[in-house]
Amino acid sequence: MTERQIKKHAKYLRTNQTDCEQKLWTHLRARRFENRKFYRQFVIAPYIVDFVQRQCKVVIELDGGQHIENKKLDDSRTRYLEKLGYQIIRYWNNEVIENIEGVLSDLSNTLSNREQQMKPMEIPTASPEFAQRRAHRNNSDCSKIWDILDSVCDPELPGLTIWDLGILQDVKVQDADSSNSLIEVVVTPTYSGCPAVDTIISDITTALNQNGYQQVEVKVTLSPAWTTEMISPAGKAHLKSIHIAPPSNQDIVECPVCDSKNIKLISQFGSTACKSLHQCNDCSEVFDYFKHF
Repeated sequence: MTERQIKKHAKYLRTNQTDCEQKLWTHLRARRFENRKFYRQFVIAPYIVDFVQRQCKVVIELDGGQHIENKKLDDSRTRYLEKLGYQIIRYWNNEVIENIEGVLSDLSNTLSNREQQMKPMEIPTASPEFAQRRAHRNNSDCSKIWDILDSVCDPELPGLTIWDLGILQDVKVQDADSSNSLIEVVVTPTYSGCPAVDTIISDITTALNQNGYQQVEVKVTLSPAWTTEMISPAGKAHLKSIHIAPPSNQDIVECPVCDSKNIKLISQFGSTACKSLHQCNDCSEVFDYFKHF
């Protein structure tokens, strides 16, 4: 399926949940479970996962009898998601129906353990540029819209949201008292002429439309210019989890797999113009480095 078809199918699945999915979602929706944000029928292209907790990078899949028949396909899907840094946990449908408390207890333990595992990946300090963005978002009256846009990812960086990458700059509501209010979203591309911009604009519009906001305008600004200092600490950790070396202030490149600094440059340009291509002399991993600028 094309990306557009995948998103359309995800929307269909959200409106046609199984009884088991509905029962679990009742406990997970609207931060009801440990005040954590979950998403349902979430696209991690080319797949659609049942539920995901994105901060801990935990995917929850509910399985019926078809899982046994589709084991080879499910194993391939699991390997792909694990390469992106996700942990996959599976529950049988009858577990959810007959023992929901046990499922939630197990899920709680998994999320707690996952937080501990991910702590070494966290970047301890935020740049002033990101801190300013975070303060602006926290003081915004549009928290619900910001949360919706957390589902929009950069099409060239699987699983990395436009917020964590620093592209999403502002959200405003024009004529808030009107039933036909206009949602204005401001984005700054990573560089002028970035080919992903059109897709990002389309994904923003689609995400808001699906949540009842029909009047949407996405504005692209180049001032102030985007810099890697706008990337969130979680965004840098995510880059490393998908084997892309995050930007360094001194452009000191470390292997995202083994953390070695014994690196050689292969090309000044990697998969995109904002990355360079390197190889680790210790573990032989070939990887992109997100250039600092």
